[in-house]
Amino acid sequence: MLRSLKTTQDGSKTLHVSSLDETYHSHHGALQEAKHVFIKNGINRLKKYEINILELGFGTGLNVLVTLDEYLKTDICHKINYYSLEKYPLKLEEAISLEYDKFFENESVKNAFNKIHNTDWGKSENIEKEFFLQKIEEDFYNIKD
Repeated sequence: MLRSLKTTQDGSKTLHVSSLDETYHSHHGALQEAKHVFIKNGINRLKKYEINILELGFGTGLNVLVTLDEYLKTDICHKINYYSLEKYPLKLEEAISLEYDKFFENESVKNAFNKIHNTDWGKSENIEKEFFLQKIEEDFYNIKD
C-alpha cells in the first residue's frame, strides 16, 4: 500500500493512501481531530476507575498518544486498557516521519511514541503507569467470538 506524508492545517502530519484517495486523519488537523474524538468526546466524558478502549484502526498511533497524554495529565481514571486493531500496520520509518513526539510536552508521551510502534502485535504492553496497549494485526471483519 503506497502512503505519502501530508501536513494538515494544524501543522501535524498524516498519511495519504493514493489508491483510495484517503488520509488517516482529517486534512484540517490530525492532532485536532484526535483530541476532539478521543479526548473531548471520549475519555473526558467518563469518570471510571478503569476504562477499556477498542479502536478499529491503529493507523499512525496518534489516538493512543493523545489518550496517554490526557491520562497522564488528569485523574480521569486509574487504568486504561487500550485495544487497537490494524489490518495494514505502518513501517517504523513511516511512523517516525510523522514526528508526533514534537507535539507533546510530557517526556513520557514523547518516549511512548517509539514504544507504541515497537510493541509486539498481539501482546498487552504496559506503556506508562496503568496504561496498557494491545495492538492486534487483523481485519476487524475477521474477528469472531
